[in-house]
Amino acid sequence: MQDEVREKSVALTIKVGKAGGRLTAGLLKWAIRKYLAQAQ
Repeated sequence: MQDEVREKSVALTIKVGKAGGRLTAGLLKWAIRKYLAQAQ
């Protein structure tokens, strides 16, 4: 039972981490584009 809970929480953390990483990368790209557009 304990192992099952641990596995599920690890899987959830990995899923959230992947989604969070994508979100952060998207935000960074957007911010860089905005900055470059203003710099011109």
